[in-house]
Amino acid sequence: MRFRGKSIRRKIVALLLVPLVSLTAIWAFATVLTGREAGDLFNVSSVVEKIGYPIEDTVRVLQEERRQTLVYLADPRASDGLAALRRSRAATDKAVSGIRENARNPDVRDAMGAGTDERLTAVLDAFEGIEALRSSVEDGTVDRAQALGLYNRLVDPCYVLLANLHVVDNVELDKQYRALVNLARARELLSREDALLGSALIVGRISPSEERDISDLVAQRTLMYDVNLPLLPVAERDRYESFWKNASSAPLRVAEEAALNSGSGAPRGVTAKSWDSAAGNVLDELGTLNDQANDRYQDRVHPVAVGVIAKAVIAGALGLIALLLSLFLSVRVGRTLIRDLRQLRLEAHEASGVRLPSVMRRLSAGEQVD
Repeated sequence: MRFRGKSIRRKIVALLLVPLVSLTAIWAFATVLTGREAGDLFNVSSVVEKIGYPIEDTVRVLQEERRQTLVYLADPRASDGLAALRRSRAATDKAVSGIRENARNPDVRDAMGAGTDERLTAVLDAFEGIEALRSSVEDGTVDRAQALGLYNRLVDPCYVLLANLHVVDNVELDKQYRALVNLARARELLSREDALLGSALIVGRISPSEERDISDLVAQRTLMYDVNLPLLPVAERDRYESFWKNASSAPLRVAEEAALNSGSGAPRGVTAKSWDSAAGNVLDELGTLNDQANDRYQDRVHPVAVGVIAKAVIAGALGLIALLLSLFLSVRVGRTLIRDLRQLRLEAHEASGVRLPSVMRRLSAGEQVD
């Protein structure tokens, strides 16, 4: 870049412009990075509020409908079986409708990443088949095992979506969040066991395949707790471990042992009524325990989220202040330089145009010059 023939002002402006442009670029880059992180946090918060929580609620009402469905298939002639089933279906429809309404919100869709959008679409597509499933149940064209599998396919995409919601960009908190989702899955495994064993007890016989399925569900649930509880804070872990060791969960453990030792026949020591009470109490308490654990997790996330937002605000504000200060100093220094150089130029012109010719004349006249 050449500046020959340019004014002093332009040369100085060009000289000061280079560091100012560089500083502006650095400030803009840092602001974009921190702003994007804060924006992602707001987007995830919106998705969790509008999609994540409603899906958790929908899973619970689906669990109830699944159980009522298997109970109805076990004894279609029960006086209140169909009425209870239809009540649970109405609750499911209301919950699913809420998710669909939120999913149609363009702001919620814009807040999602491509992966979350695809997973939500998979959840909604799975819900499309629920009416056909219900018709098959009332027509008697599916048995209990088939109905259980079909309902499980409605629930599974929900947990896939929940497990992939990154609440905050923090490795430790992200591990805790995934652990909490898996603890909700452990409760889902118990809910499946409840539907399967509860309906089998109504029939009065546990088949060999049902006994294997119940055993697998118990084993999977135990493994889920063993793997995920160590990822939680010690106090949180102790609450779950204490729950599974205390008296409130003892009837469930006793009933499970009796069912698994039934020898593929009529179980001894456990009835449909006793199982309903034992499993229902544990599911309720686990639901409360999970909700409280999620609330405490949000309390741990809050200061981290506030820190991310504060970092974005501070970085942007300090960068802008530094940029404005640099601009002010550059303008002030530039003006001083221009004023000094102009004065120097005037003095040089005076020296060459006035004083030097005078000196030359005096020298030509033979005068002595200092």
